[in-house]
Amino acid sequence: MSAKVENISAAGRDILHSRLNVIRVLRIKALGKCAGRVTCGRLEIKNGGEVHGDFSIYS
Repeated sequence: MSAKVENISAAGRDILHSRLNVIRVLRIKALGKCAGRVTCGRLEIKNGGEVHGDFSIYS
């Protein structure tokens, strides 16, 4: 699955798993998980959040 979004958050037991292109902010809150190939403008990870895979930040 592939998606292009403005902003997105993973919270609680949410799991994002795919190819994501986030124009602005990807927020991973406590217990949220994100896996896959991700490109984003800014990445925010709260304590307890997890990321796995290939991540790149726009410069």
